[in-house]
Amino acid sequence: MEDKEQRGTLILICLAILAWMFRGYVYPPQIQTKISGEYAPVTVEIVGDTYFTDRIARCIKLDAFNTFGPGNNGLEVDWGDGKDVLKSGKPVESCVSAQRVHTYTVPGVYLLTMTGLGACGDNSADCFAPEYVVRQTIVVKDKAEPSGGR
Repeated sequence: MEDKEQRGTLILICLAILAWMFRGYVYPPQIQTKISGEYAPVTVEIVGDTYFTDRIARCIKLDAFNTFGPGNNGLEVDWGDGKDVLKSGKPVESCVSAQRVHTYTVPGVYLLTMTGLGACGDNSADCFAPEYVVRQTIVVKDKAEPSGGR
């Protein structure tokens, strides 16, 4: 009887590990945004209770955001226009510039890229590896563009 119970426990542990792996790698976090309109200037806000909003909030509030040990973190935000880029990939860098809101003033197509970082396998203080990389295309139109195509 004891052997059956141990086998059952082992099966439950394996199923829990598989469920965790499935959730983490098959369904990565998404970027949730609120966009002010479609014509320049367009303001984009990262919203919701998500992996990325949590990372930004912790990044801004914690002096030790980029430290190692339990809960080590890192964050990169690239809005796609070369402005307000945050790369917190080194422990000495600050997160005070982490932004949840960004304004695009020039019409164009931009690729918002957010990367959640964790410690590399060796947990060295100079190594972060991407946990998640998520992208969203932002289209900003010019008011002068005609609404119909040719």
